[in-house]
Amino acid sequence: MTSRRAWLSTAIGTLLAALYVVPVYWMVATSLKRPGDIFASPPDLVPSPVSFAAYADSVLTHAGVLRGLANSTVIGLATTVLTLALAMPAAYGLARFRLRFVNGFLLLFLVVQMIPAINVALPMFVILSHLDLVNTYTGLVLANCSLALPLAVTVLRPYFLAVPGEVVEAARVDGCNQWSAFVRIALPVTVPGIVTVAVVSFLGAWGSSSSRSP
Repeated sequence: MTSRRAWLSTAIGTLLAALYVVPVYWMVATSLKRPGDIFASPPDLVPSPVSFAAYADSVLTHAGVLRGLANSTVIGLATTVLTLALAMPAAYGLARFRLRFVNGFLLLFLVVQMIPAINVALPMFVILSHLDLVNTYTGLVLANCSLALPLAVTVLRPYFLAVPGEVVEAARVDGCNQWSAFVRIALPVTVPGIVTVAVVSFLGAWGSSSSRSP
């Protein structure tokens, strides 16, 4: 019975994964076909021969697309680095220290994530205008980071809670200060959470960044 249930779960998981992967594969495969092969009937499941003409014509020779990719890459990487730099110490502090109003902070982070980003676009534009950061990399990075930070702290805090307090205290006894215990003991254990936050932050910044040059 257990093996049958495991087989059924595996089959359902494979089907759900295929529903997500097949459209992505078809998009990539179509981009590697020659223009005359795209509407072939029946369609070729595997592009043959493989052609990079679409990328050469639409990306490599198009200055606007290249600049847009460069802008998105810079903004995405900067947002990811800043979000992690702020979220990791904040999540560690909320997890390890006995602070007042911790539950209130966490509730506030959850409520902030429920607010649609478009609702804060106008206030954020006004703030960035007063700081003279409109149409700049810095303004976009700060805006994206402000949206990604509550989720990052919420995701990372459970990972830091899973770090045994006895291990941290043992590191303190062995000569580590609070910061070195955080870097040497807590961070290596939370790598999966850090990777998750980094991917989500980068993709969010990539999707919302403008293709125009700041």
